[in-house]
Amino acid sequence: MTRSEIKRILGEPHGVSIGSRKYPRPCIWKYNEVELHFDYPESGGLYLVGLYEDPDNHVTLLKL
Repeated sequence: MTRSEIKRILGEPHGVSIGSRKYPRPCIWKYNEVELHFDYPESGGLYLVGLYEDPDNHVTLLKL
């Protein structure tokens, strides 16, 4: 799934990762405790869904 498809279904993310000079677009979107990880290119799709309750406790729910 693309970023635009996710945004259409779930709306704006509650938080995003910080981009970099090389990859200015955030690659992690946060919806409460669920994190969606995207590939780096602008057209990069969703590749991982994780549940992060706290920094020491995270579970990968789906890896594409």
